[in-house]
Amino acid sequence: MSKVPLAILDPAIATRVVHADLPSDVELWRLDIPQDEAALLLMRHTLDTAELQRADRYRRLVDRACFVVTRHMLRALLAARTGESAEALQFETNAHGKPSLRDYPTLAFNVSHSGSQALIALSAQRTIGVDIEKLDAALDWREISEVALSADEHTQVESMPDDLQPQMFMRCWTAKEALLKATGLGIAVADVLRATTVDPRSEDVQCLQVRSLERVPQPLCFRWIDGAAGYVCCIAWGE
Repeated sequence: MSKVPLAILDPAIATRVVHADLPSDVELWRLDIPQDEAALLLMRHTLDTAELQRADRYRRLVDRACFVVTRHMLRALLAARTGESAEALQFETNAHGKPSLRDYPTLAFNVSHSGSQALIALSAQRTIGVDIEKLDAALDWREISEVALSADEHTQVESMPDDLQPQMFMRCWTAKEALLKATGLGIAVADVLRATTVDPRSEDVQCLQVRSLERVPQPLCFRWIDGAAGYVCCIAWGE
């Protein structure tokens, strides 16, 4: 892999996540998003017109910062992989809304952001998906669990001590979102959510068959990774 210029990929923001369980071709980065308008101005120059328009629709600084920084860092990482300039990269979206890099269709990537944190994953050999969620005490996770959890997962979460149940639910949620993003399915596909069962108590890699866009089971693996305090992070990848 080419070395990313530090002037673009700020080491104070982007940290490479290295884990023995991840395939060697998977590159995973965790971003600590600065809440600073001046920092955002320095990064906006790599974004295209559509990205800038989308960024400007965010009224809260935290949301605007997440989008601008994540897109800037994604472009920096993809530029290092392709040898192109970050500004010249062009994205396209298929009929299912899954983005890809024009002229480099085999280079898979996925991003997720929540609060002031973000994840970016890349691979030239397999499909990937990531999700990061900030734990929110105000979230009514029990209501969401009715459509998001399988019966087995619901039993597992309810069997945990009360103070651990929100985190166990979020482990299920992040795993499912990462898995569905890896297949190209949207998280709103409730029947797939309930039909997929993960073990929120496990710290090991879990592999299972997930229904794909063509409704053919797709073999995928996933694991949760360490993140900043108060966040739950998960990455999924194809075999």
